[in-house]
Amino acid sequence: MVFSSVEFLALFLPLFFIALPWATPNGARNLTLCFGSWVFYAWWRPVFLLLIVGITFVAWFLGREIARSGDAVSA
Repeated sequence: MVFSSVEFLALFLPLFFIALPWATPNGARNLTLCFGSWVFYAWWRPVFLLLIVGITFVAWFLGREIARSGDAVSA
C-alpha cells in the first residue's frame, strides 16, 4: 500500500484517524501508532513485518539503555 492508493486513502487512513483519538485511551496512543505502522507495512509486504517489529524492539531497548546511562552520568 502506498500513501496515494485508494486503499490507504479510503480505508486505512479514516479508520486509523477514528481509532487513534476515540478508541484509544491516552496511555496507549503510542501503542496504537506502533500497531498502525505495523499494519501499514504488513499490508505492503507481510514478509517484512518481522523485520520492522524486530527493529522496533531493538530501538526501544537501545533507547531505554541510553536513557539509563544518561541518568547514571548525571547522578
